Formats: sequence, structure tokens, C-alpha cells
Amino acid sequence: MNQSYFRIGGLAADLPDGFEEKVKAFCDVLHSRIDGYERLLTENKIWLSRTKGVGVISAEEGIALGFRVPA
Repeated sequence: MNQSYFRIGGLAADLPDGFEEKVKAFCDVLHSRIDGYERLLTENKIWLSRTKGVGVISAEEGIALGFRVPA
């Protein structure tokens, strides 16, 4: 799904057949795989090199742009 899927008054299309069952099946195994997912993201050199430092701005830049912290 992406930004084009959501429309005023609903969605672009119904969910495909079997979607709910697939989500439930994924949820059943998710807990047992969390540690693996965590390692995949926190220890993966490629992931880190592509994401570390992305989107970082200084406090001065944030204030100048009118950024706010979550309330």
C-alpha cells in the first residue's frame, strides 16, 4: 500500500482475498522472530550505511523551520 491507495471516502480497492488470514498467520509467528528482525536492522552494515545520519538536523535548523517535538 502507498499514498495512492487511500482515497476520500475509502480506499482504491478492497483488500485481496486471503489478506486477513495472511496477516493473522504473520502475527502468530511475529513474536518468535522479533529478535531476528532486530538483529537484521541493528547489525546490518548496508542498512546502517544507508540510514545512519539521514534526516538529522541541528536544533537551530529545527527552530528556524518551525519544527516542534511531539506533545
